[in-house]
Amino acid sequence: MESFSSIISLLLSTIAVVISLYTYVIHDRKLKKQEHLLNMYHIKQFQNEEHANKKADIVGEISLLRGEHYSLKIQNRGRASSKNIRIEEFDIENYDIRKIVILPYNCLNAGEAFSLNIFRIRRSVPTMTITYVWDDDWDINRKKQQTIQLK
Repeated sequence: MESFSSIISLLLSTIAVVISLYTYVIHDRKLKKQEHLLNMYHIKQFQNEEHANKKADIVGEISLLRGEHYSLKIQNRGRASSKNIRIEEFDIENYDIRKIVILPYNCLNAGEAFSLNIFRIRRSVPTMTITYVWDDDWDINRKKQQTIQLK
């Protein structure tokens, strides 16, 4: 009888060890998978941050000076410097840019801006569509089209 109880005790101990090892292995796999996903997320986040640090973002804001005279403030809202800033596809039938001699603009650091004076020729046109082109550390001849509502 004593040997039977020893066998049962040994069998129960073996089952407990096997279940513990199985649980540990399953739990370890889940942790490693979760750790891998977190590492991939951090790597992607780091790459996105690195890309953002190389990109400039050119935007324009319009404000009324007087009558049909407007000021177009072109600003770099990105993190990198923009170089060789140009305007393409500007509506020359309805608008006239004054002081065009400053384009292309040589360099615009992050957060900096410059202004252009614009005169609206036809009063019936309430919006202006502009395509900005610039170079930055990310790419050459990057483009952005913006439609601006006149105030």
